Amino acid sequence: MNGPLPAGYEMFVVGTAAVATQPSYFSFVRDAILRFGDLYGSAAAQPGIELRGRGTAYVIEAPGGRWVVRRYFRGGQVARLVKDRYLRVGEPRPFRELRVSATARSRGVATPEVTAAVVYASGPAYRADLATRFVADSVDLVALTFDTPGAKLAPAWRATGELIRRLAAAGIQHADLNMKNVLITEAGDQPRAWVLDLDRAEVREKGRADAEVMFARLKRSIAKWERLRGPVDPALHIELARGLRG
Repeated sequence: MNGPLPAGYEMFVVGTAAVATQPSYFSFVRDAILRFGDLYGSAAAQPGIELRGRGTAYVIEAPGGRWVVRRYFRGGQVARLVKDRYLRVGEPRPFRELRVSATARSRGVATPEVTAAVVYASGPAYRADLATRFVADSVDLVALTFDTPGAKLAPAWRATGELIRRLAAAGIQHADLNMKNVLITEAGDQPRAWVLDLDRAEVREKGRADAEVMFARLKRSIAKWERLRGPVDPALHIELARGLRG
């Protein structure tokens, strides 16, 4: 890991696995790795909720409440050759996400707490898992917008704009802000927007992040989903911009 671990976390070793977690969670993570070979395999073996994305994530019962456990999977053409392996160059993705997530949370950005970041070394490559605190009663912006009849969308879209503004003020530059990376809770008059997938985000120690770049990336995602699922009410775009501008 580049730099010190966030406060409250320690690094542990289990065989070839490097585990960054809070000490009170270590025995749970260690036992899962020793029994199933990795944390992701342990989660997959448990009955529970499955979350679909680039790869399946699993919601499991764990210390302190439910966790979401996911494997880092490659995207694009390279995924056909090396589905879940990364070269051991630079900071491993889960450790970076842990660091960025802890910084974002400390600066007032709503993002799930990382409970464990695990790297499994194998020669010049590694595989990796990340566990985060499950955000109860949440739905991503795609599902809320296109799959939730009667949802109060205007407040949720405005909250999403506010999330971008908060990220920028906190100096967190998200590399791939899209509709699937935004969770909405309390989808009524006072919703809250949460951001996911911070492993490629940049932390700026001085000055703001670029809200317009993140906004433009989200707008491209919205356009893609509108092509797939149909247009949304133009008033929602106005609410999104209103949240961004404050």
